[in-house]
Amino acid sequence: MEFEVVETYELFAEKRYVLKIKGTNIKINVAASSAKEAMEKARELFL
Repeated sequence: MEFEVVETYELFAEKRYVLKIKGTNIKINVAASSAKEAMEKARELFL
């Protein structure tokens, strides 16, 4: 399963990433310190 970063923003001093599963319209919003960590967290949600 591959993800792409759609958006990055800060909310209450927390960095958040909106990731999209490639080939779908499914989006996941996670808090992480980097894009790589965000993708790892998103994979954990789907396993």
